[in-house]
Amino acid sequence: MASVQLVAYVPLLFVAAAFSLALAGYTWRNREAPGATPLTGMLLGMVAWAGFYGIGLLTQSLELRLLWLRLNWMGSGFVSAFWLLFAVEYTGRQAWLTRRTVGAILVLPAVTILLAWTTPFHDLMWTNPSVQDLGAVTILRYDDGIWQVVFEVYTYATIAAATALIGGLVVRHRDLYTDQAVALILGSFMPAVGYLVSALGFSAPGVDLTPLTFPVTGALFAFVIFRGDLFEALSTTAAVGQDAAVEAMQDAVVVTDDAGVVIETNPAATALLAGDPVGKPLTAVPTLADVSLDDTQRTVEVTTADNRALEVTITPIEDIQDRVIGHVVDGGRG
Repeated sequence: MASVQLVAYVPLLFVAAAFSLALAGYTWRNREAPGATPLTGMLLGMVAWAGFYGIGLLTQSLELRLLWLRLNWMGSGFVSAFWLLFAVEYTGRQAWLTRRTVGAILVLPAVTILLAWTTPFHDLMWTNPSVQDLGAVTILRYDDGIWQVVFEVYTYATIAAATALIGGLVVRHRDLYTDQAVALILGSFMPAVGYLVSALGFSAPGVDLTPLTFPVTGALFAFVIFRGDLFEALSTTAAVGQDAAVEAMQDAVVVTDDAGVVIETNPAATALLAGDPVGKPLTAVPTLADVSLDDTQRTVEVTTADNRALEVTITPIEDIQDRVIGHVVDGGRG
């Protein structure tokens, strides 16, 4: 019975790998956008994880099976690290990504892969490997080494950190980001659920269900990418613009994304505009409807609802790559 289940499992792994590869191709074509490059790395890690695991199930030679396992680690080892890097960029915290912090995030996966390729000289990753032939498929069995425990702690820590970053975005901007952020959080947790199901013995012995969750993860990411406009989302602009609004809290401040949609205001602006315009195009906000947005800082005069003349300053918001990702409209003390 287990053999029949595994025979059906193998093509699903290849479907998961193919779907992840297709999404990786899309995200790579959008690599100039914040978060696209680490998301591509995460998806390619899923491709290697699911693909080499599937090939391994069809391999009877222990030597070849260990080769596929090591190649599997070259993908799976970096998945959670790239997820954390994506979350940092996606939530507008690119300034955190110095060489030192990126290196600190990636060093443990790199060490893990090195240990996987040098297992003949130590027992840190696994011991006593053997292949169990079930007919159409084979199962690789081994005893976990201590480093696997270290890596699992690291994996759950990075997933928790990434989820906290995206969850914070939902809390701050619940009206704008709920659908896409919840989909990203669920997608990130699906592989962890697959691993727990396997670890708790609810799958066939020796079978890792984690790669089987990748189509679900991919479908959730596809929802965000294709329907939620992931790479045209407002996350980075909101994070940068929120800082600008805080710094000028006594001024009436409105923050827009690069499409001219209001994504952040402060109390002074809400009072001046007689309502909260978040989520509306700037052209739909009566006092600011005639303000044009471009890549230069300038001051223009507008007319308020009570027919007062008001000077407002429009300042472009740039990310660390000098791309204009939105604007701050500062109306002073109103």
